[in-house]
Amino acid sequence: MMSSVLADPSSAAFAVNLPVLLVSIINFLLLLVVLKLVFTGKFVISAPIGKWAQKRSDEIKSALAQAETVTAQAVVNRQEIEKRLQEAEQEILRLRQEANLASQRILQEGAADARREADALVTRARNEIAHSRDEAMEELRREFGELAVEAGARVVATSLNDASHKRLIDEALKEAERGK
Repeated sequence: MMSSVLADPSSAAFAVNLPVLLVSIINFLLLLVVLKLVFTGKFVISAPIGKWAQKRSDEIKSALAQAETVTAQAVVNRQEIEKRLQEAEQEILRLRQEANLASQRILQEGAADARREADALVTRARNEIAHSRDEAMEELRREFGELAVEAGARVVATSLNDASHKRLIDEALKEAERGK
């Protein structure tokens, strides 16, 4: 039967070549032994590879730890920056309120100053008007007194009858009106 499998070329594809199979199994087993020795550190070449792998592993762990530290610091910095921004916004709000209050106070003080100045102007004008009126009244009294004295002197100079007396008073009044 075996000879029929070897003789038939169509069944050669499924034929098992025993020497090739044995060499493949031995090579696979040798590969497993070498890999076990390399990764357990018992093979001579494995020491530098193991050290290199350990060093690389340590570098990666260190880089990851450093990245975690940087990330944590970035979170802290971000929180601090957000806190400072919030404080700055509150300060801006406080300064705006102070500026509004100051501007209102300045406007009120300006209005009060304007009222005081207006009141002072009105008072000064009233005082000047009263003073001018008093001077005019004094001038009028003086002129009237002078006219009365002059009229009295004329009356004394002339006879004291009623018609002369009335005429002298009328003349004195007319002169007073012309003198104004």
